[in-house]
Amino acid sequence: MNCRRLWAATPSASSTTIVTGANARAPSPANTRARSHVRPGSHASGMAAASRRSRGAIPPCRTRLRTVGVTMRQVRNGRMRLVAMVSPAMLCWPRIGTVSRWWNSSHAIPAFSAKLKIAAPTPCSSRRNRRCAGDMRALIAYSHPRMSREEAPHPGLPAVVIGGGIAGLAAARVLARHFTRVVVLERDQQVEMASPEEAFDGWERPGVPQFRHSHAFLARVRLLLLAHFPDVLDRLREVGMREIGLAEAAPRGLGVAPRADDEDIVLLACRRATFEWVLRASVVARPAIELHEGLSVAGLIGTVVDGDRPTVTGVRLEDGRSVEAALVVDTTGRRSRAPQWLAALRAPPPRERSAPCGIFYYTRFYRERRGRVPGGRPALVAGDLGWVKVAIFPGDAGSFSITVGTPVGDPHLKALIDPARFERFLGAFPTVAPWLAGRAAEPIAGPHTPVLVMGQLQNRLRRFVDREGPLANGFFAIGDAAYHSNPIYGRGVTSSLVQAALLDEALDRHPGDLRAAARHLDRASEAELRPFWDAAVAGDRRSAGGRRPFQLTNPRAYLAAMAAEVFGWFFDRALLPASRIDPIVFRGLMRVFNMLEPPDHLLRDPELVLHALPALARTLRGDGPAPAFAPVPRAVALARLGADDEAMQAERFGG
Repeated sequence: MNCRRLWAATPSASSTTIVTGANARAPSPANTRARSHVRPGSHASGMAAASRRSRGAIPPCRTRLRTVGVTMRQVRNGRMRLVAMVSPAMLCWPRIGTVSRWWNSSHAIPAFSAKLKIAAPTPCSSRRNRRCAGDMRALIAYSHPRMSREEAPHPGLPAVVIGGGIAGLAAARVLARHFTRVVVLERDQQVEMASPEEAFDGWERPGVPQFRHSHAFLARVRLLLLAHFPDVLDRLREVGMREIGLAEAAPRGLGVAPRADDEDIVLLACRRATFEWVLRASVVARPAIELHEGLSVAGLIGTVVDGDRPTVTGVRLEDGRSVEAALVVDTTGRRSRAPQWLAALRAPPPRERSAPCGIFYYTRFYRERRGRVPGGRPALVAGDLGWVKVAIFPGDAGSFSITVGTPVGDPHLKALIDPARFERFLGAFPTVAPWLAGRAAEPIAGPHTPVLVMGQLQNRLRRFVDREGPLANGFFAIGDAAYHSNPIYGRGVTSSLVQAALLDEALDRHPGDLRAAARHLDRASEAELRPFWDAAVAGDRRSAGGRRPFQLTNPRAYLAAMAAEVFGWFFDRALLPASRIDPIVFRGLMRVFNMLEPPDHLLRDPELVLHALPALARTLRGDGPAPAFAPVPRAVALARLGADDEAMQAERFGG
């Protein structure tokens, strides 16, 4: 199928709306038939439709329903009907036939193609019967028989989720589609909060150290919410969440001409406390889900039959009680004790990779004063000066946070823990100063609001499936317990929701076979998230000034190291500078940043590479595009910070 975009949104628990559109030149009927073999849901593709690669040609559709967690099994087993069809421009009949054949090849009901043809617009004129411009969108709804029933297909023992953070709450929501009872065990105790402000001020989450730090809710989060939890997205809008589109996120003066797939690039401006408060309320409102707070899990309960790997049959609580389970999902984050729990069952250890993030974070939250906010500020502010990183994260209800990232062990910047010095330090940066100057904003909860600190961060990847299958049958791990990377890239919540959707897909494709479901989740997570994890590790290594050692005895590792070096060099000298002056490159970077395209899209898309070459030439000549974040000498910023005189002298004279 030749298309410009394909995405899904779920208006209720029992139906999904799929929107498919085309906005390009239509090829001849012969070419249309030749390209109509693309099927959604295949495992090997990127996210959204590619941009045009040559004048007058439509790129092959690379959109996948799996981007939003809709499986072909759901489509095949569903009841489909046409909701509406809109065509502001003329469209060729061959394209309508292509769309019909595509859906028929996906085993949709035959009546759908007839309905689509009935709703088709007037065919093109005879002068343009082979090539014509058009914009077609068909809204199709299908209901899944399993989801439309009151009861889930797995009566009996419940599914148990360890951890009640965002990953755990999302897992509970999707598990409720497969089990009649879902039990969530959260170690932190919560007092009922009536509003997001009460949640931010009074919700104590010692088990979630990043709870009151800056968070980025990427565009893929929004698509996943549309597909799986539309009620959560609607409620977030009601409590003041902002949606930031591509044009608003673009640097000043960068004219971004809208494209059809730009509608996917919408970030959510929201505090972590608000997001989790809304998601938690949606979980509590569902009778099939039991949320137990103030309970800590001490270990797993399992059995071994005939020397096989253990089968997890429940969890053991620290108070001595136990909870039986049909399956257990660990969502306890980067401090997960899953390796110790599995070792106690004599299961093999998970395969683990780790690398230091090499960064320390300082964060403070503010609220804009009404009538005192200067206009013309960019929606997104982020700068990496080498010796320090600074970013501003807009939030809900007029809030925003400022985060400063420093190298681990920098003694001069430890003074940022003091609120007054923190603000004096930020005043040295022209890009940040307008956010705080002239009493434009005030710290949330008063002038003595502390500066929050987070450190000891590791990029860590754990895989709980090997060649023989799952390490323990009936045990799954998602979220930071499986994939954790530097928070600076803002992928934590997105990765958790992606894995929750993949867990739903795995259980749907392999009903009653938890081993096959575990293999499916492992393979799908590796394909979806591993490229971003590798990119995060490579980025941290570049920031620290290190290089990945070349292993001449391992050809695959050698090629991977070489590729990382080449990508880093081209990204820093071409893609990043070009994104400030070229809307094509900016759009491409935003698609990768928002996890709508894999990282290698930046080198595989010839249009992006071509548009980045002029910036590369300028950078190599020494007159590259000016950075969006105005640089500040370290000594100047330290002077504003109020570092001790000895440190200041050392900075000024290179000591």
